[in-house]
Formats: sequence, structure tokens, C-alpha cells
Amino acid sequence: MSLSLSSRVLLQVGLLMVAATGLMTALIYRDTVQDVRALKARNLQEVLAARAELDAHPFEFAQDNTLRLRDAWLERLRAKGEADPQAEFNAWFARDADGVTRIRPERDDHSRLPSMGLLAGVQHDALLRRQVMSAFELLREWGPLMTERYYSAYIALQGKGIIMYSPSVNWGRLVDKDTNDVDSPPVRDAAPSRNPKRVATWTDLYFDDKARTWMVSAVAPIDVDGQWVGLASQDVSIDALIARTVQQTTEGVYSLIFNDQGELIAHPHLMEKIKASNGELKLSALQDPVLTEIYRQVKQAGHAPVVRDTSDHTLVLGIARIAGPNWYTVTVYPRQVVDQLATNAARNVVLLGVLALLAELLLLAWIVQRQINRPLRHLQMATDAIEAGEDPRVLSKRRDDELGQLSESFNRMALAVRAQVKSLKEKESYLRLLIDTLAEGMVVRERNLKLLDFNDSALALYGVTREQATAVTASGDPARYGIRQFRPDGSEYGPNELPFQRMMETRQPVRGELIRILRSDGTSIWGSINVSPLYREGEDTPYAGMTVINDVTRYIMAEQELRAANDELERRVQLRTTELQHAKDEAEHASRAKTEFLSGMSHELRTPLNAILGFAQLLTLARPPLSDADLHKVRQIEAAGWHLLELINEVLDLASIEAGAVGTSMEALDLGLVIEETLEMVGPVAVERNVVLFNRSTPGQTHWVLADRKRLKQVLSNLLSNGVKYNRYQGSVTVTVEPGEPGQVVLVVSDTGRGLTPQQLERLFQPFTRFETEGEVIQGTGIGLVITRRLVELMGGQLTVESTPGQGSMFRVHLKAATPPGGVAEKLALADGNSLALPGVMAETRILYVEDNPSNVELFTGVMALQAGYRVEVATDGLQGLAMARANPPDLAVIDINLPGIDGIELCRRLKGDPATRHIPLIALSANAMPSDVAKAQRAGFDVYLTKPLNVVQLFSEIDRVLNLRE
Repeated sequence: MSLSLSSRVLLQVGLLMVAATGLMTALIYRDTVQDVRALKARNLQEVLAARAELDAHPFEFAQDNTLRLRDAWLERLRAKGEADPQAEFNAWFARDADGVTRIRPERDDHSRLPSMGLLAGVQHDALLRRQVMSAFELLREWGPLMTERYYSAYIALQGKGIIMYSPSVNWGRLVDKDTNDVDSPPVRDAAPSRNPKRVATWTDLYFDDKARTWMVSAVAPIDVDGQWVGLASQDVSIDALIARTVQQTTEGVYSLIFNDQGELIAHPHLMEKIKASNGELKLSALQDPVLTEIYRQVKQAGHAPVVRDTSDHTLVLGIARIAGPNWYTVTVYPRQVVDQLATNAARNVVLLGVLALLAELLLLAWIVQRQINRPLRHLQMATDAIEAGEDPRVLSKRRDDELGQLSESFNRMALAVRAQVKSLKEKESYLRLLIDTLAEGMVVRERNLKLLDFNDSALALYGVTREQATAVTASGDPARYGIRQFRPDGSEYGPNELPFQRMMETRQPVRGELIRILRSDGTSIWGSINVSPLYREGEDTPYAGMTVINDVTRYIMAEQELRAANDELERRVQLRTTELQHAKDEAEHASRAKTEFLSGMSHELRTPLNAILGFAQLLTLARPPLSDADLHKVRQIEAAGWHLLELINEVLDLASIEAGAVGTSMEALDLGLVIEETLEMVGPVAVERNVVLFNRSTPGQTHWVLADRKRLKQVLSNLLSNGVKYNRYQGSVTVTVEPGEPGQVVLVVSDTGRGLTPQQLERLFQPFTRFETEGEVIQGTGIGLVITRRLVELMGGQLTVESTPGQGSMFRVHLKAATPPGGVAEKLALADGNSLALPGVMAETRILYVEDNPSNVELFTGVMALQAGYRVEVATDGLQGLAMARANPPDLAVIDINLPGIDGIELCRRLKGDPATRHIPLIALSANAMPSDVAKAQRAGFDVYLTKPLNVVQLFSEIDRVLNLRE
């Protein structure tokens, strides 16, 4: 049996290739492996040394910068001596409302200047101001250069605050009233307990959640006269070092970094665990034998760069130490990677083998050319002739091998193929004519939306030219042509919701689905869609689908016009009947919304005032009593709180003022006393803004006016506050009293501020009008002067204004003069008492207090502790209060209205409806102060309704009254 042609060729070539390649590879490979391994180890050691030096440079420079920053700050601080830079300090910094001192907003630009934050409660003395200004000036000069390569540079004053230059984050604004600098890693490492030698050091790795970066900090403690006062530090972001370390450029080779304590810094596969442990991931905790072996080898290697094998010789370790933080970087090479050069050398051996193979292939080519290529070329030429439509050529049959048999078979096939091709072309021409004649659009797509076929009607329906469709046949997605498709309800089809995709997924035809097609030119049509699957023989999954679109636009439009006519008729019929009800509903809704808004605002504003005024009253009644100075301060707080409550009530009365329904309590008032009280209240704001307040009312002369005391204080307070807010630096506001027309007294408030233009004066008393300059931020709503003028008019007076731009403004309040009332001296003497008489209670009385606000609970229990004989039990929600009252009925219950679970109204109803608890006196104590709230509570059954803020005397009086009524 003779071998086939292919077998003979493969046999001859295989024998030659095996012999030549095997001989040459064996001769060369043996002599190269050992030399390449030694050379690779030397090269790795040189690379490790260069990389360790490169990685250490940023840390060494940062530590040097930190020491220079510390020394320069100490030198500047000594140069300032004992001088107090208060003016310069106040020009740059101010204490904000949360108690934290920061750069003034108008000068705050952390991209060019240092940021600063002093903790709340820190006393501003001359030493602190010298320290802050020395640090601020130094970082202002050095900061841009020090942060070119680093994240930030700063000086932290121990327990006081921080001055930082960081262009990317305004750290001063991130300091809040709860900030604790002890939580910072640099502060902990600078403390004497952690750094007794007082040397520059490095923090452990930590993730800064504000900067959103991994970093370490170079820290230099600052001691003055043996006392720790702070630290100088520079933050070094190591995100780039970590990214460079974890990046794997060679398959199987990776790098990692860890510190002396065996904590991982960077690892390509463990970064998530490192982040989760906040940079404190111990190698021992992982229990990874490979990492444990690496750490053991590093501890034995010393500080010089070295290349070592693991104990099992499966890994080659490149170990180098990073100076500064004393970290170790290790590059791990699998042994086969290190030996890759030997493998590369072996490729030379293979190359020699290839050369031998080339000779063999030349021989093979000569054989194939004679035995195979020449007859196959004749076969190819005959095939090309059939494809071109030529008469089939007759191949030679001189050979009796496989190629000869193939030639004979080809001659028979060529004639049959030509007949079939002719028949197929005729059928294709017929089908194309039939498809293009159809009025319906037809599109055939594959599963991946590739267009297989389409007719002219489909192009017209979609608004696409044949050239456009031909250019994008790789994707038949209509969105490619700017086409959008919608359901009858107006919702747009998603990418995978079209009828074609549904058919391909379910394998079920889609019939008669109505769809609106929005074409790229903005026009649209309605189409009825039919989609059918196309299968190949023997397959149960469709390979394509045929979509037929029938234009039904004229039918849909006719239906829509008829429906629109019916809807318009119904709309006209209903419009007449609904207008009156709509107007009524709007009026009722507006009234309810206004009432709910005023009630909610009253509650939210009175709740914090309850704590302020309540605790102020507790301090006033403290035993032992406060010192005169402290008592004076507490009374100032209490007075300001009551005044703020009055202002809140006035704002809530704004709607009533607009409606003319606000009444006034007119009485004869000492205008000078009102001026003194208001100036004292506005004084702190003036001091903060460096504005001087002058009282130039006539000395030794009393001016009596007919006015409402709280309305008049509100008017004067608003005018003084505006004079301070819109004044210049070191300006002044002056209050004088002038005689007016007969029967009048004129109160004058003038300032040295910016003044007003005639155009601004025209809009001065329009609601919500403010005159801030560009970049200026002044608190206010723009309704103060509107309320002020209307309050003056309610008191029968008149408010006028004169102003000169650049010089200031003068407001005159014209009031009716009054005669002094009788018994003024006796009333003043009674009002100046130093103690507050509280009703006494002889036997112990149990009081149930139902309140969910801890501050209010603390206040109430503190108030009741002022008087012996009371025992307070607290429930924090309505259901708990109901259970406690039923289990052990108290002598009296004080209940908040807004409670979790059930509110105070419902709690009252249930207590009054239960025979076991209906006898308990109930007092409502709530921040809901609207008349409707009071009436609702009284209807529910409350005996007394008190509003917050708490009035201690009133509370004890009502408790005593209801307990006496019970007896």
C-alpha cells in the first residue's frame, strides 16, 4: 500500500527537522544557563539600589523642610519679642459663630494663602497672637515652594489650632467646634510621651479622609523653654509611590512595601485590606506563608540593597530600604522569570534550528511545487473562470493520484454549479422586484442588529436615504440614524425593548404592535409593526428577524382629532363648574399653608430658646449664688434671649402686620433707658466689627415717649444693627435725641458707613432689598427696615432717612411725647431685686415629665431641683408616658406636644379617658405657640398650657395652683 502525497511529504520533512533542531539546541543551551543567571542577579542589585535612592529623596527633602520650618518659626517668634500684634491679628482673623477662629471670609483664599483654624474655647492672648502671626507670615512666604512637590506644610499649636498651607483643601474651614487635635497622627507622634528625645520623626501610614489620600507626615516637635508648644510638619502623599509599587509590568513579578513593625504599606493584591485596616495591616495577621518568608528574609538582609532567594528557591527577592520612614521595598520575582534570560539564550539555539529548518523547507517547497502547487494552480484558474461566468475548463487527467481524481470531480461539478447559479440569479431578481414593489416597509436584521436587507418603503418610513443605510449596515439600530420610537402612551422604547429584540428573546412573532417613529428631521409617523423570526435548517434559535412596517398615520391622526374634539367639549363643560371650586380650594390651601408655616417656625425657633432662657434662669437662681460679675453676664444672656424671643414673635406677626391686625401696648417710656438697654445688647456685635457706639442723648435729661416698649427696642435694635453691619472699619454709630414738632420727640441714629445713593433710597423700604457690594457677605433678610417703618407707624410715629454716599446715613424716628407715670421709682426698686421668690411645697410631689428632647429634660429637672419636695420621673415618648402614668399615677404630669409614638394631644385624650388617670392634673409645655395650638390642647383636656421658652416663676405658680385646686 503506497503512502499518500501528504504523508510522504510530512514524513520526509519531520525526520530532517527533528534531527537538526535537537542537535543544535543541546550543544548551545548547556553552556549559557549558568552565565545568564549570575548576570541577572548583578543587574537586579544595581536597579534596586537606584530605585531605593529615588524613593528616599522625597522623604529626606520633606524631613529637612520640616526642620527648617520649625527653626525659622522659632526665630521669628523670638524676633517679635513681647509685642502684641492684635491689630494685625484682628485684620486677618475673626472668631466665627461656632467659636472657631478662622481667616476672615473676605480675605480667605487657601489657594494662595495659608488657612488657619483655632479651636473653639481657646483664649486669644498676646502670646497666641504672636505665635499665629509668626506661623502665618512664614507659611505665606515659604508655602508655595514647600508644596510644589508635597501635599501641605503646616505648624500646629498644641491644643490650640493649626496654620496650614495647602492649595488643594481649606483646612481652616474644616476645623469645627468638635475638632480634637489629639486625634491627629502628627500630634500624637510629637507628644513627649511618644517622642521623649524630641527629634524629627515620621508618622505611621494613615488615610486622610479630608484630603482623600494615603500619606505620612514628617514631624518636628517644637519646644520653648522646655515646654511643648506645637509641631512643624509636612504631609507627603504616597499615592504615587503606592501606584508605582502595585503596578505589575511583568507577568508574575510584583512589588510590596512594609515597615519595621511588619505592617504592609503597599501590595498589588491586598490594597483593599490595607485600606480597611487604615494602614495597620500586620503580616502576622494574614498568616500568609509567602509573606512571612519574605519578611524573615528582609530582617536578615540588613540595610544594603541585596538579592536573596527564599528558602525553597521558588522566589527571588530584590530587597532595598527607603530612608526616612525606614520602609522596605521588596520586588518578588518567580524563579522562572529570573531564568527568562537563559530561556532567551535558548532561543538562539532554536534560531539555529530554524536555519536548518529553512533549508529543509526549501527542499519541501521544491517538492510541493512539483507535486502539489502546479496542479492546484490549474484548479484555481478553472474555479476563477467559473466565477467569472466563463465556460468551464477541462482539467488534465494524466495523474492517477488524489489530485487527478479531484480534477475529474471538478469537471463534473463546474457544469452543475453554473446551472444552479443561473437559476438563483433569476429567483433573486424576481424577489428583489417583488420586495421593492411592496408599499409596506421591510427590514431584515441579524441578532446583533446588523442589516441584511431593506426595501425603499422602509427607507421612506424611517426618513433615511439608501446611501445612509448602506454606510452603516454594520449596525441596524435606528438610533444610529437619529430615530426615536415611542409607544402609544408616549413612553420611549428602551434599547432592548423594541419589538425586534422581544421577538429574538421570546422566539414568538409580534403582530400588529402600534408604534410612533420620530425621524431625524422632526417629523413622525405611526406604524403597525409585524416581526417574524428566521431560522436556519436544523436550528431552533432564530439567526435573524424580518420586520414589516405598515404606515397607519392617517388613521391614527383621524382618531386623535376625533378624541381631541370630544375632550375639548368635555373640558368646556367642566371648566365652568370647576372654576369657583378651584378658587375656593386655593384660598383655603393658602390659609392652611400660612398657618402651618407660622406654627412650624414658632416651634422650631422656640425649642432652642427654651434651653438658653431656661438654663439662664437656673444660673440666676443658683445656690450658692453667682458672683456679681457672673450674675451680670447671665442676666445679659437672659435679657438677650427674651429679646430674641420678642423678635421671633414679631417676625411671626409679619402676616398680621400686613393685614393691619397687630396691636400695640402703648405706655409712657423713658427713652434714655431704652437706648441704654439696646446699646448694651448691640455692643458685642459692634466690638466684633470694630465699630464704636456713642450715646449722645441729652445728659441729665429724661425724655418720655408714648410707645410700645418691645416694638421700640426692636426699631432701635434694627437701626443700630444696620449701622454696624454696613459701616466701615473703625467707624461709629451715634444715637441722639432731638426736639421735634410740638408734642414730639425725635430719636436719631446716624452712622459713618458707605451711605446710600438716591436710587437706593427709592428702594430702601421695599421687602427683601439689600445693598451688598461685590464679594461682600452680610447677614440679613432685607425685611428689617420694612418691619421697622411699619412698627413706627403702628406706634403713631414716622421714620425718615437722609444719606450721602461715602459719608453715612441718618435715620430719624418721630415719636409722640409723654408725661412720666406715677410711682416710677418704686417700680424700678422692685424690679432690681436680687432674688426670685418661689412658691414652697411641703410634702413630696411626684411629677411625670414626658419629653423626648434631652436638653429640655435636663433643664426641667434642674428647675424642679431649685425647690425641695419635688420628684421628677421622665418618659421619652408618648407611649412610655401613658404606661408609666397607668402603672403608678403621678400627682402631676407635664407633657410636651410633639412626641414620638403618640403626640401630647393624643396622650392627654387617653389619660382623661381612663378612669384610673383622669384625675391627674395635666400641664402642656410646648414650643407650639399659635392660638390654634393652644385651643386644640385645651379641647383635648389640658388644665394649663405653657409655651417655651420656660418661665420659671410662671411654671412654679401654675404647678402650685393646679395642685391646690386638686386638694
